[in-house]
Amino acid sequence: MQPIDAAYYKRAAQQMGAAYCRFVSGSPVRDVAPYPIVLIVVTTTSTATPARVRLDVLARWALFWTLFIGAGALLGVGMMWINPDAMGMTPLLPRIQDRLPLIGGWFTSFALPGVFLLVVIGLPNLAGAVLIGRRHRIARWWALACGIILVCWILLQLLVVFGPNPTSAAYLVFGLAQLVMAAFWVKKADAHR
Repeated sequence: MQPIDAAYYKRAAQQMGAAYCRFVSGSPVRDVAPYPIVLIVVTTTSTATPARVRLDVLARWALFWTLFIGAGALLGVGMMWINPDAMGMTPLLPRIQDRLPLIGGWFTSFALPGVFLLVVIGLPNLAGAVLIGRRHRIARWWALACGIILVCWILLQLLVVFGPNPTSAAYLVFGLAQLVMAAFWVKKADAHR
């Protein structure tokens, strides 16, 4: 009779996804089965979802800013596409065409600026909120990139296209807040490594 290697069976059970493994050897009826009976009791992890770790303060702020800016961009896109006249945006088209002579001809309506706003600001911020909510390892860097992109976008609006205006100034503050919070979050996370 060969000895049974309990460690081999435990390793095999763990490779199959077992969280707990117990090895039982022996024959309950020695007259009928002179060889040992091997029984491995395998239990997998419970089906209950483990409690999520609460986001730290900087991650919660980054989540707030990505949701706030992403939702604001979606509202802006909606205003551009549905009824820019009602929001007083129509007089801005000639200004865009004058200030950006090389590409100003593309801006005959707010359809293309709406696409740019959606693709450059809205969707990346909302994707960042999803990454933060899922606690993805690149979430803090994504939030930082979103802050940098928003600040650059608003500076372009302020310095080249529209000039000083309250909406752009407010979003510059929001972008700087997002940038600073994400930078602190990146620094804090890197310090804990």
